[in-house]
Amino acid sequence: MAGSENTTSLPGASLPLPPVQPTLDLRRLWWLKLDVTALLNSTFNMTADDTGWRCGVTLWLKAWHQVPAASLPDDDAMLCHMAGLGRDLATWERVKPIALHGFTKCNDGRLYHAFLAAQAIEAWAEFERVSARRTKDRERKRTRNAKDTPTGIPAENPLQDSTEQHPPSPLPAEAGSPAAPVHISAGRSPNGRRRGQPERRATGMAESAMDAQWRCRLAAGPSKPWLSSWGPPPGQTGCEAPPALIAASLWRQHIPAPIAA
Repeated sequence: MAGSENTTSLPGASLPLPPVQPTLDLRRLWWLKLDVTALLNSTFNMTADDTGWRCGVTLWLKAWHQVPAASLPDDDAMLCHMAGLGRDLATWERVKPIALHGFTKCNDGRLYHAFLAAQAIEAWAEFERVSARRTKDRERKRTRNAKDTPTGIPAENPLQDSTEQHPPSPLPAEAGSPAAPVHISAGRSPNGRRRGQPERRATGMAESAMDAQWRCRLAAGPSKPWLSSWGPPPGQTGCEAPPALIAASLWRQHIPAPIAA
């Protein structure tokens, strides 16, 4: 008829919108915050029998890891299986009203639990806050390590030599006798020390933490930055680096000849 209005509506047009975003995915979250007071005072808790109560709580847990979160498919066969009843559709039909207490069908064709949806939105917001904080902490640590470690020199454990085996220590030197010399190994020595590393053949003692730190600072030579916190570099007045370690490093051409000899 001319002038008549088309009153046909689209399927689901009168149903509410879903309470969560369609991409909300909580499958990486294995926990669900439970409001004990709300549950104990709910109509669901006061009216459900044992089977209905178990099926209802099971469906909450299943809905938590659905996509979108806090939703269920509107299909009796699937709901029966998800509720832990297998293919017992007769039992499902009996407990369905109480097991789906609080669920509402929305215009995307799925069932949503409003209270569970609010919990899901809050859990996702907390997850994003924690992830952002951890990312910021990692970036801060990375920046701090980059400032503390000279470019190209890997961080080294100053106690690494404490596990090396050394020859047995000789008897203590008599009074007035010269101290045991410090030899510089040209290659790898039998005890596994690296090229250019000071080797205390007579003492048998592990390298001190301070010596290990200076050896690390001197390892790259003059081509790498020298931090002001280390004091004057080799070859300048006031340098605190041990002469023996300087002589074993690439800095040896920057020190006076008597020390380098």
